[in-house]
Amino acid sequence: MPEGRWEWTTFVVGAIVSAALLVLIVIHAPSHAVGSAPKPTTATPPPTARRPQTTTVERPSAATTTATQSPGNPGRPLVVIRLTARDDTWLSVRRTASATPTYEGTLRAGDSKTFSGASFHIRFGGAANVRAVLNGKPLALPGGTYSVTIGPSGLGPRSA
Repeated sequence: MPEGRWEWTTFVVGAIVSAALLVLIVIHAPSHAVGSAPKPTTATPPPTARRPQTTTVERPSAATTTATQSPGNPGRPLVVIRLTARDDTWLSVRRTASATPTYEGTLRAGDSKTFSGASFHIRFGGAANVRAVLNGKPLALPGGTYSVTIGPSGLGPRSA
């Protein structure tokens, strides 16, 4: 739902434009005379207001898989980690410490991201703001700003 005055204004303008387009479509709709086929109409809805987003880098992952082995690497356990923001918090999720980020950006309060793979190197901007579930079980995250590797057995050593 719109939160600020600008968002409400944009929302109301969008609703009015949508209603006007609907009226135009109804007025100009062809009558269904014998032998005539209705013409298809396409209406593009007006842009909707969105809250500002941070730039993120995200690559698709098998987020909802429940497999127990890493794809392409039989015998290696699969890590499925779901991170849910209690409050806005910055995260960087990588498959290894030197890999390109799978996700990097601000996770908004209430939003969740799920990642699956052999293990992950995660940098938390404020770990106390994140609820983590590892392979379906709650994972206790110490508060603070740090980097940590998370594997099938849980948290590895933290680094500053």
